[in-house]
Amino acid sequence: MPDGPDDDFPDDGQDADEQLVDLAAQALQGDRRVYGRFLHVMVQNSVVILVGEVGSLEAKAAAASRAWAVPGVYDVCNRLTVSAAGDDAW
Repeated sequence: MPDGPDDDFPDDGQDADEQLVDLAAQALQGDRRVYGRFLHVMVQNSVVILVGEVGSLEAKAAAASRAWAVPGVYDVCNRLTVSAAGDDAW
């Protein structure tokens, strides 16, 4: 039985936080509302930290939802900002 977040992942030389970064980034790429944006994904102690700029509140919420859906994520710190110019700037 798993004892903690590290036990959810196979031991392939990559720690659990590094694997969560990869999984969260893949999840974000799968959402058209946030795809193509510059987002920085970090993970510390199984907490996903999202930093960057999106075009709408919907995109900000979608990014957080995608990150929360990644198995092994214990919390999400959504530090994304919404661009005043919106999607037209991109």
